[in-house]
Amino acid sequence: MELIAKRPILLDAGGIAPEGGVFTTDEQHGRQLLDKGYARETAGPEGADKSDPAKFTVPELKTALDAAGVTFKASASKAELLALLPAA
Repeated sequence: MELIAKRPILLDAGGIAPEGGVFTTDEQHGRQLLDKGYARETAGPEGADKSDPAKFTVPELKTALDAAGVTFKASASKAELLALLPAA
């Protein structure tokens, strides 16, 4: 099951999934994390909202900007990050 961490999560493999990081876990562990609100699914109803960048979280915006090769200040606000996001 592929999820996005809402807060840092210690993984069974010994690693850490940072806030906003995508990670894979087994179905049972994934359901527990979803139920506790520690993670969210990468697809489904929440994933459908991701066509609107204004609904991205700050970590998701930073990930998208990194992927696009855009540089930004680590302390940038959500509004500043949205302004830097390339038009699709």
